[in-house]
Amino acid sequence: MYTKLNLLRDTAEIALASTIPRLFFQAFREFAKLLLCDEAYRAAIKTIAARESKPTTTLKKLEFAGLEELKKRAQQLSEYAITTTVPSGVPAILGHFYGLIDQASSPNRALLAPLEQIFCLLLNDVQDHGRFMKKFGPIKHIHDDRYISTEDVFPKFDAWEKGTLYFAQLRQTADWFSLNQVKVFFERYDFQHYDTLQKKLNEGGVNTDALHQEHNTLIVYTHFPNQTDIPKFPNVDEYKSHIRRLLVSVTEIMEPADHIRAHAWDYNSETGEFVVDNDEPILFIITEDPARLLKEICAIKKSTMACVTAYNKLWTSQADEKRVLKEGDRKRLRSVVRQIRGRFEDRGYPAFLIMQKDKNTLGRYELHRSTAYKPV
Repeated sequence: MYTKLNLLRDTAEIALASTIPRLFFQAFREFAKLLLCDEAYRAAIKTIAARESKPTTTLKKLEFAGLEELKKRAQQLSEYAITTTVPSGVPAILGHFYGLIDQASSPNRALLAPLEQIFCLLLNDVQDHGRFMKKFGPIKHIHDDRYISTEDVFPKFDAWEKGTLYFAQLRQTADWFSLNQVKVFFERYDFQHYDTLQKKLNEGGVNTDALHQEHNTLIVYTHFPNQTDIPKFPNVDEYKSHIRRLLVSVTEIMEPADHIRAHAWDYNSETGEFVVDNDEPILFIITEDPARLLKEICAIKKSTMACVTAYNKLWTSQADEKRVLKEGDRKRLRSVVRQIRGRFEDRGYPAFLIMQKDKNTLGRYELHRSTAYKPV
């Protein structure tokens, strides 16, 4: 059986086998469009995207704690400078720090430097300031120089800095980072998607000058990759790595549903009860469109029904099976499919019904019963 995974792999293979950059980017666009826009991969994409949350949240917490620690140390130094005679340069350095911190949204070495400079000045006079300095950690020596390690004075800043390095290393092999790179590429390379995104942002009052510049730069780069230096975007080899990584993850997520964990199902069109694996039935109101569509798709032996056929059975008396549904008609049918899918997702089941393009007929769409299910 030729599955959606087969289609994704074949589409990816065209891109991976391309040695001419221009042809690679054309094939990469097709892979990105299939992966991001075809509902068959929606659950897999959602699963991959969710994996970004935990490391990102952890880094945000470290970032906040690191910034607050810098403020706290500056406050301690300021209070000390008020009650004690300190080296003459300390007040000016503190003023410089507060000027920087007012504009900062995250910790950085530029914020740390003035505070470290103050600590160095105080450590030069251990006799007067040693007692205060020992509150932050043991005073160490290198030849004639005294210091307190950053880990002792700024442990939360140090944890954030190490966390940032860990996060940067993690994302290089993370499927969610590869997914983000594919999304960024598709939003800026695919003309239709770019126009839609730009219009949406403009309507929301968002300045799109930077997006427009990235779009133009990427288009030039994809045609003349050896003549254009754009460090913001990955090179061809890096994009190929992202494709391979996503293929592994999507296969890992979808293949059990396709080949191992096939759910037994049964639908009673008279009661609207849809039973999966003998669990508590999902109830549909038989007079409403989701139940009516399930009745039609479950009654056929084949797992596929043309969307025009389904539309005719639900809402018209037409028998013309060759006509192409208008966009408004497809949206109406897709809305019903999404309602059905939502009911299954609420129970933690994979999508039962999938709407996709008919690969054999231009402009036509089909409904498929997912291979994650087998009839009782």
